[in-house]
Amino acid sequence: MGGRALVQGEWVTRDRAPYLAHLKVMRRVLETLRAAIGPGGTVGAYVFLDDRFVFVAEGPGDMAAVAEQARRRADRAFRAENGVPLWGECFTDPVTGPLESAVADLARLPVDAGLADRPEDYPWCGGEWLVGKR
Repeated sequence: MGGRALVQGEWVTRDRAPYLAHLKVMRRVLETLRAAIGPGGTVGAYVFLDDRFVFVAEGPGDMAAVAEQARRRADRAFRAENGVPLWGECFTDPVTGPLESAVADLARLPVDAGLADRPEDYPWCGGEWLVGKR
């Protein structure tokens, strides 16, 4: 499977617990995904809410499998430190529409959740594609 692939994911914490309200957990999740993707790809846009991590990423090969591997690694690390699983319902799917649409949908999440008046006012999001859309 050569070439580059775009995926979008939404990883929801187990029982929607607010585990992602902690900066240490957010950093570990993002670092784990970036490490799995490697230097040939990027997490181009992401948003952390207290109970979920939503992202759009690009890289070589089977990105859904790469993201799933990262999700499992983050879960194992969290479980080892806290004694409980991190993730509940999760999905990672290919981006089927325009990239701009997927990124715009992601950017609206904090506004839709009532956490910010504008996407640019929400501090727990990033990525070069999202920053360029602000």
